[in-house]
Amino acid sequence: MTDGPGIVLDTGVVLQAALNPLGPAGQFLSLIDGRAFTVYLSQALLEEYLDVLRRPAVRAKNPRLTDELAAAIVGRIRQTGVLIAMIPHEFCYERDPDDEPVVNLAIAARARFLVSRDADLLDLAGDETFQSTYPWRSIVGPVDLLRTLRAEGEAHSEQ
Repeated sequence: MTDGPGIVLDTGVVLQAALNPLGPAGQFLSLIDGRAFTVYLSQALLEEYLDVLRRPAVRAKNPRLTDELAAAIVGRIRQTGVLIAMIPHEFCYERDPDDEPVVNLAIAARARFLVSRDADLLDLAGDETFQSTYPWRSIVGPVDLLRTLRAEGEAHSEQ
């Protein structure tokens, strides 16, 4: 386990990490390996990661993304992640019901951050009802979370 914040990675972030390991999303794999934070997972989310990484349309645009690479990336995340078995359906999102499982996972895990590049999820960050119901949660993009983690690290080193 780690002293860092709990996070949930949306599928798009894992896809971006696979496609560009040196980019902002890709940096999360190194942070996961270093246990800079706790990654919360569900079996359904792990299956979704693999499904997206194996889609023919994704593979056609990204030939270096092989079954082996997809399995290795998901394996790295699974190895250090915390699997949440029971996830109540607490949150309903009429705007995009497909996003409900990842939000409900973040709620069940009490993850501090839900990391996504999905506009529907990122819009929840400004939703007053969502924020008042779940004030301990931030929905952020990869770049914003990296900035937050750096700033918090700098603040701790100054103390």
